[in-house]
Amino acid sequence: MANLQQLDRDIKDMAQNKNLIRLAVPLQIGVQLLPTLFRDFKNLYPEIELEVVEAGGIDSLRMIENEELDLAVTNYDDSFSPNLHYRKLFKSEACFCTYPDHPLAQKKYVDTKDIANEPLVLLNGGFFVNRLIYQNFQQALTAPKVILHSSQLHTVKNLISSQIASSFLMRQAITASDNIIPLSLKKPLFINSGIVTKRGRQIYGDEQKLIEFICDNQPLG
Repeated sequence: MANLQQLDRDIKDMAQNKNLIRLAVPLQIGVQLLPTLFRDFKNLYPEIELEVVEAGGIDSLRMIENEELDLAVTNYDDSFSPNLHYRKLFKSEACFCTYPDHPLAQKKYVDTKDIANEPLVLLNGGFFVNRLIYQNFQQALTAPKVILHSSQLHTVKNLISSQIASSFLMRQAITASDNIIPLSLKKPLFINSGIVTKRGRQIYGDEQKLIEFICDNQPLG
């Protein structure tokens, strides 16, 4: 009888497990989150395999909706789809990022008109962040001077450190070793960052462990 009860518990436990979790993390959030996931989460739960893709907000939301992913840690607009469940972690600030010798680098904040003629390099795939940036320039009756869209975060940072261009990056994408100055706009640009899953889809026990871990170890917004 005891063996049957144990077998029943084992079957229920197996039903709650999902040893392979498909997860999306965008480049900028991944700067802080990915090392923690691959090191600390794997040490805690070596039996759980993570399949991580780097994808921007709109791409990852579409993949969640199509069930190509189990969950995404990403930027989002909660009006994107009623089929998705959004769990906010923090507000991300999109900052004007430039090199230390730039004439604006010592300011506490910059006005959009101050940077109207600044050459900019922007990340591809950051739909929600880039939309904020373009809307902000439009409200200031000007347009950003974008010289390059890049899919590589290190390319963006290299162009900044080489004093070729500035950029807009999320504050948590900048580390001390980058030697990059993130400045708020006079009217700061914020966007929600959080965990997104498909509404109505079962959340397995292993996925819940991952969600709780991310909530406890979230990047600094």
